[in-house]
Amino acid sequence: MNLAEEPVAVVVFHHPQCGHCQEFLPRARHIFERYAGCLPIAVLDVSNPLYAQTANRLDVDSTPTTVVTRNGSPWKKLEGAVSDEELEKTLAKAARGCEL
Repeated sequence: MNLAEEPVAVVVFHHPQCGHCQEFLPRARHIFERYAGCLPIAVLDVSNPLYAQTANRLDVDSTPTTVVTRNGSPWKKLEGAVSDEELEKTLAKAARGCEL
């Protein structure tokens, strides 16, 4: 996914050895399924050097971090294993106008 080409996109940064990531990702993926037709969503492993560059560009310093971008620029950043409610609220705002 090219973030600059997407009006709105969701990027989740994680690390395979991150305990909070292992707790968060299964919950988040369940929520992401509802938005799959409305929002492009990518889950990126920061241990991959290519994705680490993207994390640096979006000012991500911890995992898990969820970044919602608008036209390639960060719009909202959720740091840590946020609650389902907080993630849902953020995605709903990002997907405004899209029918789920």
